[in-house]
Amino acid sequence: LAAGGDYLQCWDVASGRLVSLVPCEGVEALAISPDGMLAACAHDDGSVSLWQVRDGRGMALVSRHTGGVAAVACSGDGALVASGDKQGMVCIWRADDGKLLTTLPGNDERSSPLALAFCNGSARLAAARPDELVVWDLQEGRQRTCAAGGQKQAAFSLDGRTAATANDDSLYVWDVATLRQASSHTLVDAPSAIALSPDGQVMALCLRDEEHARIDLRPTLGTGGQPLAQHAEYLVAAAFSGDGRVLACAGSDGKVYVYGVVESKLLCTIDCGQRVRSLSISPDGRTVACAAGRRVRLYSVPRAAHLTSIDAHAKPVAVVVFGADAPWLASGGEDGTVRIWRPAIAAGGAP
Repeated sequence: LAAGGDYLQCWDVASGRLVSLVPCEGVEALAISPDGMLAACAHDDGSVSLWQVRDGRGMALVSRHTGGVAAVACSGDGALVASGDKQGMVCIWRADDGKLLTTLPGNDERSSPLALAFCNGSARLAAARPDELVVWDLQEGRQRTCAAGGQKQAAFSLDGRTAATANDDSLYVWDVATLRQASSHTLVDAPSAIALSPDGQVMALCLRDEEHARIDLRPTLGTGGQPLAQHAEYLVAAAFSGDGRVLACAGSDGKVYVYGVVESKLLCTIDCGQRVRSLSISPDGRTVACAAGRRVRLYSVPRAAHLTSIDAHAKPVAVVVFGADAPWLASGGEDGTVRIWRPAIAAGGAP
């Protein structure tokens, strides 16, 4: 795990021993490669720093953006890092030495990416912007664009093949490879959070009206679906586990509701005691990490047992993310720092 004021501090969780200490300030966004080996941190000065997760060793500090970075993505093999800034420019870097490989220009803040994702390994890069979807073929140097129209939220599947974009009254599912709209959904209630299953087959919609909030599970292709649950409190975040069998949703009341997707059953309710801003589920679905106040709290599923709480940041934690295929956990705080953790969670949920 890692913590610290203006530094990235990497710790051995079992022994509490400090492993490494490196500077890391002003973090705006972060990403971990699917293999869990590389962390990329986007800073408010327009730079991107690359770190080895295992030992906290800085690999490179790259700077090409003139403004704050809005989104970061790592390729599946950990070889490439993409960063997009608030003026829409996207840079692609080589991870091992930080060399800038190419720059993909943007126009203005309307082209700032809501989300980025590599697809087909590292051959293509996709960006969901407020008004369009863009896919760059990095090998052939071609760009394809499709109008999306006034989107406020976006999510990609883990494999980068499917994207979902949403505004207050509509949701669209896209085949990223072809940039064709795979399906569209009219929304009676505005979404407060969306999530795609790892394979892109199921989407979870957290919807709200004037009185209630609810969670709907819908297939990304075709029609149908079913309501999963109704809540009195506003839902602020949603995440699938790496195998897509577990879904967690955070309410504004400080509670996290964990559901079994296949059986459409509430597995447990976790009371964090304060509002959760972000959450993530471990790849095996057995551990939920919650960003609550200045702490990262870990809970077991389905026992809802509190495993540990870590005083992670000097200011509230804004985001927490598990790595896709490895037990890495990253947290980013309003104090401008990012921490990389390796929570030693054994079978059965023991820390």
